[in-house]
Amino acid sequence: MSSSNSKSSKSWIGIILILCIVGVIIYFVVINNQYTSLSDVDLNEFTLTEVQMDKEFYVNAPKPEFGTLIFKNSENKEKKVKLSEATITNFDSSKVGDYTLTVSVSEEQSLNVDYKVIYKDIRIAGEKEIIYISLNNPFEFENMNVECTDYNDKVVKSVFMSDITFDGLDASQVTPQDTTSQAKAVIDNQEFVFDYVVGYIGYGNNYIGSFSDNNYTYNVSKFILNQDGTGELEVLRKNSRLELAEVESKQCVIYWDYNDQNQSLTISYNDLEIGSYDIESHTLRLDAYTIFANNNQLEFELVFFESIN
Repeated sequence: MSSSNSKSSKSWIGIILILCIVGVIIYFVVINNQYTSLSDVDLNEFTLTEVQMDKEFYVNAPKPEFGTLIFKNSENKEKKVKLSEATITNFDSSKVGDYTLTVSVSEEQSLNVDYKVIYKDIRIAGEKEIIYISLNNPFEFENMNVECTDYNDKVVKSVFMSDITFDGLDASQVTPQDTTSQAKAVIDNQEFVFDYVVGYIGYGNNYIGSFSDNNYTYNVSKFILNQDGTGELEVLRKNSRLELAEVESKQCVIYWDYNDQNQSLTISYNDLEIGSYDIESHTLRLDAYTIFANNNQLEFELVFFESIN
C-alpha cells in the first residue's frame, strides 16, 4: 500500500514539474517574444502612439514598471516594447488626486498619461466589520476614527467620524436583533461603505466617565452593555483627601432593561436596581450604597472609549 502511494506522489510531482516547465516555455517563447527591445525600434520610422499601463495607484505606490509601449509606422505596422525600458517623469503618488505623468523614449518622442492616486483602504479604526452606535445621538463618533491607508498598509490619514457626512445613516430607531444597516461616506472623493447597528447604547462598546464629591473621586473604567441585556461594570474609588490612598475597585456583571416611560435603561445587579442610564444625556447614575456601602448618588457623563466587539 505504501509503495503504491509513493509511486502516485512521484507521478503528481512529475506532472507539476512538467506544467511549470511548459509555463516557462510559453512565457519566453510566446509572451516574451511579443516584445521588441527599445534599442531595436527605429524611432525615425516608428512613433510612440499609446501607453498601456495601470492608471490607478495607491498613495505612496512606487513608480510603475509594468506596461506596454505601442509603436506604429506609416504602414500601421505595430511594435510593442516593455514600459520598463522607457523613462517616466512627473510621477507623484504622495497624495490622492488626479495627475499626469510623462513617458519618454527619446528627446523627441513622449506621451502624457493621466492617472489617479487613491487610498488602498478606507476603514473604521480597528478594522471593525460592524460598528455599534447609540440611539438618536451616535456620540461614539466623537472618539471613533476612520483610517485611510497607503500602498504599504500604513495609516496616512485619520478622520473623526463626527467630522464626516454620512449617506444612509439613520440612528432614529433601534436596529432589529440579528440585522444590520449600511451607510456610506466619501473621503477625498473616495467612497467607503460600512455596516452598523443602532442600540439604546452602542452594544459591546466600552464607555468611561468620572465623578467627584467632597471625599472621593470615582471613575467608571468599564461600562459595557450587550444586546442580550447583560453587561459589565467596573467602578474605581479613591479618597481624594489622601494622596497615597489605595484605589478601591468594584467589578460586577449587570443586567439592563429599557424603561419606556422615561426613555432610560434600568441597571440591575444581584436582582437589585442599582442605577439607570439616560439615553439622551449619556448619563449613568449609580447608587453608591450598593457598590461601596455609602449613601452617595454617583452621576457619570459617559464618553466612548473603545469598541470591544
